[in-house]
Amino acid sequence: STSHALPRAFEDDLRIYIRIIWFILFVTATGACSYFIITNVLTYLKYSTTTSININRESPTHFASVTFCNLNPFNFKRSKLYIDMVIDNNNLSFVRRLSASNLINKTSYQLTTELLDLIRSSVFSNQSLSDQERYNMGFTLNEMLVSCFYDNHVCNSSLFTTSITYDYGNCYTFNGDSSNIMTTTKSGQFSGLQMELFVGNSLIDESFTINRGIYVVVHNQSVIPLYRDEGLSAPTGFQTNIAISRTFISKLASPFSSCVDGTSATSYNSELYQIIFNQLKMNTYRQKFCYKLCYQKFIKKECNCTDVALPNVDSKIAPCTTSKQLKCSLDATEKFEKSPVTSQCASDCPLECDQINYQTSVYLSNYPTDYYSNMLQMQPNLINKFTKNSTNTSQIKDNVVKLNIFYQDLTYTIISDSEEYSIYSLWANIGGYLGLFLGISLLSLTETIIFTIMLFDLIITHLVSKCKKKPKEHVKPKEETKNQNKPNTVRFNKV
Repeated sequence: STSHALPRAFEDDLRIYIRIIWFILFVTATGACSYFIITNVLTYLKYSTTTSININRESPTHFASVTFCNLNPFNFKRSKLYIDMVIDNNNLSFVRRLSASNLINKTSYQLTTELLDLIRSSVFSNQSLSDQERYNMGFTLNEMLVSCFYDNHVCNSSLFTTSITYDYGNCYTFNGDSSNIMTTTKSGQFSGLQMELFVGNSLIDESFTINRGIYVVVHNQSVIPLYRDEGLSAPTGFQTNIAISRTFISKLASPFSSCVDGTSATSYNSELYQIIFNQLKMNTYRQKFCYKLCYQKFIKKECNCTDVALPNVDSKIAPCTTSKQLKCSLDATEKFEKSPVTSQCASDCPLECDQINYQTSVYLSNYPTDYYSNMLQMQPNLINKFTKNSTNTSQIKDNVVKLNIFYQDLTYTIISDSEEYSIYSLWANIGGYLGLFLGISLLSLTETIIFTIMLFDLIITHLVSKCKKKPKEHVKPKEETKNQNKPNTVRFNKV
């Protein structure tokens, strides 16, 4: 063998004390080698990762998707009849002639939000209403879009897609088609998306609302925005500049972390995870969305109804529409956060390994100036939205929002994980320790394997040879056997 120490311990030509020394050295080296190998194996089994941060620049680069909604979900002219019906059906006619006595037990905010929730839940749970009828209750894109520019080029309604949401009614997404993503080559507020948006006539459309303006979510094309968790509000009377930057996060899946790939139903085995792909038919998994399904499950158990604002896949359970049910749904939030169900949600809803996050920086400036207001008052597609002869600077400030959404810089950040100690490093270190302490190499191990094979071959050959040489039992002829079985007789001759 090419290994050291052990062959010397059994070498006949050496004195006995020399052989003992060699044997002691062999045992000591074997112990040290075993310690270091076990330490390295345990280090590998920790599955530690190293996080690296890189900053890159790309031009041209994909522009983000921008979804905006009116903070007022209802066009009062077209939805008044339905809203009145909801109010009357719930015996809330007093809201049309509020007095101080109505606010003894509730604040103005509580009363307004509860009423708005009641109207929204009725609209979205009423199966007799078509999507078109729900759409007509809100503000259309043509009503809201006063002007639109992207990279200093005029853009129109064909670049937007429509979705109907519980919180804000009609929402519109710019650059939402993942198969045809728009690009930009410049950063700065004049190279992104610029829009002037009409939010409704404050003299008519502000019933049952608390604030006026636009809700904006900047997101990736592959995800559905979660309006209650993401986004920001842009108020009327201001130009809202939203500078965006991107961060790409890539983590290693099991066994290095508890995150999942999130691109197929087979990546993780939990009921809620499977629902996202198999029943909701989504292409990309998001932990936030999964948590909403888990919260919906909790509300169904607590209130025996489903929250219309949350995703639902159980059509057998009726939606929460009455004041009592809506209050139960609201109270369930606090119970949910304190209940052990949250730990089960954490188990059923792992974090996704790959994310694209958009960070926003917001700057406000007064809008419009008196000069520009006079210009707007001559713009036909804005003036016809107001009552005749009622347009002035104050009205425009109250009803128009200016949005600028752009890249602050064309650089982006990549945060990625990599193995801190790979399987290749483990094998290399094991080989190094075997060579350092025992002088054993890969070829030495091969010698051991060949010796073992030869030993087995020798044993098998010996056993086969032994079986072949085993003597057979002697079988006597039948005649001889018959004679042996006959009794002996003695014949006497006569004399």
